Amino acid sequence: MENKLLLERVSNEQKRIVVEVIPKKLREIAPRPADKAGLGDKLYGGEK
Repeated sequence: MENKLLLERVSNEQKRIVVEVIPKKLREIAPRPADKAGLGDKLYGGEK
């Protein structure tokens, strides 16, 4: 329920960015699953 209310408050462009743009950019930056794991470590302060 809380998520539904939150989605009602954001614009369609913001929804498109979350659903389409961010996943596409992640695939460009880190195409392999292992690359994605490494990217998460860098973003969240894990192994460098």
